[in-house]
Amino acid sequence: MLRYAREADYIICADGGYDHACECGIVPDILVGDFDSILEEPEDNIKKVKLPVEKDETDSLYALRFAFSKGATKIVLYGGIGSRFDHSYANVCLLQQAMVRDVSMVVTDGVTEVYLTDSCLTLKKPIGTTVSVYAFSDVCEGVTMTGLKYPLENAFLDKYNIIGTSNEFVSETAEFKVSEGNLLIICNKNQPY
Repeated sequence: MLRYAREADYIICADGGYDHACECGIVPDILVGDFDSILEEPEDNIKKVKLPVEKDETDSLYALRFAFSKGATKIVLYGGIGSRFDHSYANVCLLQQAMVRDVSMVVTDGVTEVYLTDSCLTLKKPIGTTVSVYAFSDVCEGVTMTGLKYPLENAFLDKYNIIGTSNEFVSETAEFKVSEGNLLIICNKNQPY
């Protein structure tokens, strides 16, 4: 978490994310949410946006829209993968909102990093990093992957095809291309990045 915070120009905490930030000594620029899962009482000097408990969007979605309004070009949704699968999945779905705005975004818990592309994505990771690739849209055409143990060239994937599970970086740089569709890329290492 600290590595991402050190690289950040602006830190938005969504609800309970504030507790995790406090544990790491991170002071957010703004705290947003309905505050139903926050344990630590926010300091008075922290800017806050209080949302209603009953609403049609998640606190994470509000935080993402706030980041867009600030002109963000790169977003790290840290803590976006957790113990509740429904919230983790909802956060992965937020990648689509960033992608259509041409904003670089990753959803992570510090060990797993999730990306989405509709064209080309180049990633630098340690050799041996596990990577899985899936069609996030109904189909993905022209899937090409290089720098991996099991490369693909001009392959077809549909959302029920799991052939992309558990590949591995054999180079420090891997490239993922798709000519049609949205390709979900999940990197996982046994230690935090």
